Amino acid sequence: MRSNHLRRLVKWLLVLCGLYALFTLATLNISTDTHIWLASSAFLLILLLSKNMSTRATSFILIIGAFISFRYIYWRFQETLPWESSLDLPFAILLFVAECYGILVYIMGMFVTVKPYERKRVPIDTHATIPSVDVFIPTYNEPLDVVEPTILAASRLDYPGVCNVYVLDDGGTVQKLADDDVDAADQAKRRADALKSFCAEVGAHYITRERNEKAKAGNINHALKHSDGDLILILDADHVPTRDFLTNTVGLFQKDTNLGFVQTPHFFVTPGPVERNLGIEDKVPSENEMFYNKILLGMDFWNGCFFCGSAAVIRRVALEEVGGISTKTITEDADTAINIHAKGWDSAYLNRAMVAGCRQIPSGRMSRNALVGLKG
Repeated sequence: MRSNHLRRLVKWLLVLCGLYALFTLATLNISTDTHIWLASSAFLLILLLSKNMSTRATSFILIIGAFISFRYIYWRFQETLPWESSLDLPFAILLFVAECYGILVYIMGMFVTVKPYERKRVPIDTHATIPSVDVFIPTYNEPLDVVEPTILAASRLDYPGVCNVYVLDDGGTVQKLADDDVDAADQAKRRADALKSFCAEVGAHYITRERNEKAKAGNINHALKHSDGDLILILDADHVPTRDFLTNTVGLFQKDTNLGFVQTPHFFVTPGPVERNLGIEDKVPSENEMFYNKILLGMDFWNGCFFCGSAAVIRRVALEEVGGISTKTITEDADTAINIHAKGWDSAYLNRAMVAGCRQIPSGRMSRNALVGLKG
């Protein structure tokens, strides 16, 4: 035990010495030729190391980036700020502060992602208590051919315990059905009736409310009062889950009784508008890939995952302890995650794509009868 503490102390001393050496090198007064030589060497090192994606190689690349950034800020402060001009100085300082902020965000990102954590699935222990699960599918005005595949897939999830599917229809509220626009009210009623009928056919529960208050967060919080599952799986209306979603995630809650929520990646079978308009969907990874395959892996190492609004399982006790989904901001998912962490709950990220998001069925519209026919 003492040797472990000693090794850890030595490790942190080496880190501090490295940071001090980095600071010293970054503040040296050197010639322009030396600047060019350092920049060229750093660029070549990054090119060579980028072929090796090990943790050590990645860490060294990030350290090189931090060194270049510190060196640049030092040069900007020492050489470029117009201290002699009282008119130009305020604007120059504003630009300098903006650059410092950008570099600070980079350093924080480097710190978070320096050690990604590839978490493994934990099988459900059928000999232990199996928690009950409520599947929430919030919907507002999505077309039925978008919502129905999600409802059907959710109702066919493999799970050895009790699992109930709830469709939270904010498109069929009393407020929507009593709209002053007669055509809008009639359209909402026809959609709500069709959705109710489909839910009855596939064994899902249909829930709506009086008024459309607090958007998606309010919709989920309303459903919390009408359900009692130990765990809650939240799926966006266009996020079709795989059959093994619960069998891959619930075991994590059995293993860690302090686990507040498990987030999984959002995966889309159709390109985003930027990729589609530029024609780069097959050439350049989307921003979605960077967040779910890099950033969240690093955040999981620090027990700091985000709840991303869908494709996540949340422990009911943790969610109720923070008053439900946050309604104080439009980024209610991230705010809810912060609230859950603040109460001492843990989080987990399982980097296993188990939902398929799509704004329309790729093979064309799937009829409602065909969907019901899949239930066997």
